Amino acid sequence: MHVLEKAGAIELLLYLYRNGETTFTNAVRSLKTGQAALYSAVSRLLEADLIKEERGETFPFTRKFKLTEKGRLVAEHLAKIEEILMDKSKST
Repeated sequence: MHVLEKAGAIELLLYLYRNGETTFTNAVRSLKTGQAALYSAVSRLLEADLIKEERGETFPFTRKFKLTEKGRLVAEHLAKIEEILMDKSKST
């Protein structure tokens, strides 16, 4: 569970759930998360097998991240929680 406590971890999982894949640079821009914080979150998410990394074989050696099946399931639940919270805030 500690993996989700890292700054940017939940945001990255939800971003990948909605967009399919992203590069590290695009994630930093889109999530407005600092590089150091996102790098740490990526490391933890990789260790937890929630995301997978694909590296380009030619220059500019782009790093792309996608959800694993386990990550997709976690992100799906996070999206549902987010939806519940958004509906709740609309009704109050």
